[in-house]
Amino acid sequence: MITKSSSPLSPAVTVRLSDIEVDYTSIMGADLVLEENKHDLLIIKMAGVPSRLILEYLNAPVYFVLDSGPGRQQVFVGYVSNISPVNQSTLGFVNKSPFQQVELYCVGASYYMKGTKSERWYPPTLSNIVSTMSKRYGFSADYPRDSYVPNGLVQAAESDWEFLVKTVNKYSHRVSVHGTHIHVWDVYNTTGRASSYHDLLSVNSNAGPQPCTIMSFDAYLGSISASGGASSTAVSYLDNQGRSLKVTSRDVTGSSYLGKKVVSDFEDFVATTAVSFEEAQREVLRLEKADMPFVATAQVAAGGGIVPGGLVNVRDYGSDFDGLWYVKSVRHNLSGSHYTTDLELAKDAVDVENYEIAPVTRFTTPPNPVLINGRWVATTRRVREYV
Repeated sequence: MITKSSSPLSPAVTVRLSDIEVDYTSIMGADLVLEENKHDLLIIKMAGVPSRLILEYLNAPVYFVLDSGPGRQQVFVGYVSNISPVNQSTLGFVNKSPFQQVELYCVGASYYMKGTKSERWYPPTLSNIVSTMSKRYGFSADYPRDSYVPNGLVQAAESDWEFLVKTVNKYSHRVSVHGTHIHVWDVYNTTGRASSYHDLLSVNSNAGPQPCTIMSFDAYLGSISASGGASSTAVSYLDNQGRSLKVTSRDVTGSSYLGKKVVSDFEDFVATTAVSFEEAQREVLRLEKADMPFVATAQVAAGGGIVPGGLVNVRDYGSDFDGLWYVKSVRHNLSGSHYTTDLELAKDAVDVENYEIAPVTRFTTPPNPVLINGRWVATTRRVREYV
């Protein structure tokens, strides 16, 4: 079961289903998964749930807090979307129940954005789409100012969530809904946006057990990405006379600000054709941001507060891949009185010291979620376009 011990690595956990606090002795563990461009996911592992109560959890609103100190809190709100009861006859009854374990799969507040629909958006701008969806679902939102208007952007037999992700990717941005807040960001503005920042300490730091101590670090470093892509990319487009021209990485502006950029010696020509120079530029940027040449997975102790789109600072290895890394995904694994955090990281630069702060509005804490009539909504529908 999940318990709080005196260790600084032990979290305080709060779990409420249908606004009722659960029996913590029945919770065997929990996994919280956060990833860019995907719904938040919480898996609660419960022991010995009575058979007649199992389906009562279906669609129940969920409130989950993982708290390991100032700046290290993770809040999840959502709904139970699926239930997986497990019975092994040889193991007998647990808490008078034949189901020794029941797993509750909970999707974040973006769950109700999953219904399929078709809609024509006018104007099909990032501002209009994010603002309309935040109002439709009662969410708050932050999104970057951007005058680009993608060609042929139509929602056809897609959920609002699928369409939002598609739209954001057209702009070469990323999106998440944590709590009841839609956050759209540019990967290249992470150093200035700073939606989260944590130091990751290697075992060489001699600081003793503390939050974000690296337990394992597995990296792939090269001028070619792990998927085989080059850091220099080209996309073709058609001009007004119908001629096929090319846009390459040299024709786009932008930097991750993480240090000196790693560049490969050859160029990948992507088999897609854009309808304008600007659309080809966005596609090149999207590919560069999605497929950085340095990637790593790290497991750290008690990494609460780290979110996709944030930064971690890998320290004390004494190498050129120390320094700032972009966070793509986070998975907290809770069991007993402790927890670990698995991170998927990326960067496109070397140089430990010489990173820059991107000229962008800094991230601020969004309004808290509140449960009204069984639905999670923001306490204040704050919608901000930032620069």
